[in-house]
Amino acid sequence: MKMSDYVVDFLVEKNVKHIFGLNGAMIVHIFDSLEKNNNIELICMNHEQAASMAADGYSRVTEDIGVCISTSGPGATNLITGVANAYYDSIPLIVITGQNPRNQLKYPIYPDLRQRGFQEMDVESLYKSISKKVIQIKNKNDIKKVLEEAFFEAKIGRPGPVVIDFPDDLQRAEINIDELESFKPKTSIKYNFKPRNRDIDISKHFIDKSKKPVIIIGSGVRLGKAKKQVLELIEKYNIPFLVTWGGKDIISNKHPLYSGTFGTIPTKYGNLVIQNSDLILALGTRLDMHNTGTDIKDFGRNAIKIIVDVDEQELFKFFNVLPKILCIKADVKEFVEKLLNKNINIKINNDWYKQIKQWIIDNPVCKNEYYNKKQYVNPYVFLKELSKYSRENDIIIPEAGANVCQTFQGYDIKNNQRLITSFNNSPMGTSIPQAIGCSFATNKGDVLAIVGDGGFNLNIQELAVVKKHNLPIKIFVFDNHGYGMMKQTQDDWLNSNYVGSTNKDGLSLPNILEISKAYGIDIETINNHKEINKIKRVLNYKKPMVCIINISPDQRIYPKLLFGRKLDEI
Repeated sequence: MKMSDYVVDFLVEKNVKHIFGLNGAMIVHIFDSLEKNNNIELICMNHEQAASMAADGYSRVTEDIGVCISTSGPGATNLITGVANAYYDSIPLIVITGQNPRNQLKYPIYPDLRQRGFQEMDVESLYKSISKKVIQIKNKNDIKKVLEEAFFEAKIGRPGPVVIDFPDDLQRAEINIDELESFKPKTSIKYNFKPRNRDIDISKHFIDKSKKPVIIIGSGVRLGKAKKQVLELIEKYNIPFLVTWGGKDIISNKHPLYSGTFGTIPTKYGNLVIQNSDLILALGTRLDMHNTGTDIKDFGRNAIKIIVDVDEQELFKFFNVLPKILCIKADVKEFVEKLLNKNINIKINNDWYKQIKQWIIDNPVCKNEYYNKKQYVNPYVFLKELSKYSRENDIIIPEAGANVCQTFQGYDIKNNQRLITSFNNSPMGTSIPQAIGCSFATNKGDVLAIVGDGGFNLNIQELAVVKKHNLPIKIFVFDNHGYGMMKQTQDDWLNSNYVGSTNKDGLSLPNILEISKAYGIDIETINNHKEINKIKRVLNYKKPMVCIINISPDQRIYPKLLFGRKLDEI
């Protein structure tokens, strides 16, 4: 059979229902095979960057592998930002790039040549730092082995993207499936994630002694399918818990033991919990500097820290840096299951619960006085109301900049809702393509995208895809007339010199209303708090809609930690 047909059949066997891409000369054979197969749907995006971002969103919601595809050269380079998003957030993707025929490639004959074939691109060099593996197919009988290895590698341990570079002459080649080689994974200590009994015993010892403990839930709890076990641990021993941004949607924020987010853009009470605890059990989080602050040695200054992660490199970074620490390389689900089998004798001080409750009361994210604003919409008021009117199972996707910070501070997660973004790379332009992927992942379900007026402009062309497929995506645009988060940084460090952050200072942003109309998308506007109940109409609308939220140019993120400060000096 034709190799491109075999590739599509393989994807179907792996339960891939949708694939996101943009056509080009070096990928036409796979596009042709996709169109001829009725068991998979090809979603044609208008930019390759949006294709990788859509596949990323698709993977996050299905909790399975997303697939994106592009041609060679500029197609392969355009995919990069979305692939980097997936790599830094541990999202499994299969990324297929078309490539020139093998007789037009500079390797191995002319390795020092810039380029041999037209639109040839050294895909391996480009992607090796932002993917788990890059494989160029060199022999037609390797195709089964390569595809099997890619799917294995994308999900084993810490998940991530795997890139397959696919020469055009092999896509069109005839193959005999009986001659194809299979992939046989090698057993290796690299893939050993079973917790050691000694680590379980030491963890139990420290937990038993704790009077003011807190559990941190990271995105690895979802990736490791450990939500049930972690919730059981929390409720069995009544341990308060904090969430990273990646873990915010795992347990409802209405849970009585929920104690907020923490870090440089947190809930203030969450930072107070961290800094006053005597034991921190961090599950499935790498605890980056957004969590710990730049003064890492002061993070949880009085606490024993137990950190559980499958990625030993993330654990190594704390050695000789963070005091009173136990780093455990282990699958989080297996670790918690073994811990639950131990007879833990923790006796939490009752004053700890009272203190956390008081901190929450004293430091609300959405203050009552915010509602008194006559002009513009306060984003924290909007997010509080959006939390109220949104439904269980809704998917909410903020983007980069002020809107994502405000959402993770001010939006209250309900049961079974998802709060998705690019957590670690965090580029502008992700929300709309991620929403497209999420909508297809839920059979063209409702998705709530939140974007800034700046980020709205970066993948604006994908409104055509939203309209073409009539996806019921609601795009809430936080229109603060510039780059709000950059202005706040410039306030802090550059005497409010807003170069490149407003229309007055070099930025050029389009008319959101007219652009949306041009793409055939219906419009709503919320100009002040008197109009805030329009949220209900937008959420009940059955078609795509752009809703412009008029926010003051002077609006800032609050609270926010200044660089160099300790977490409780917020």
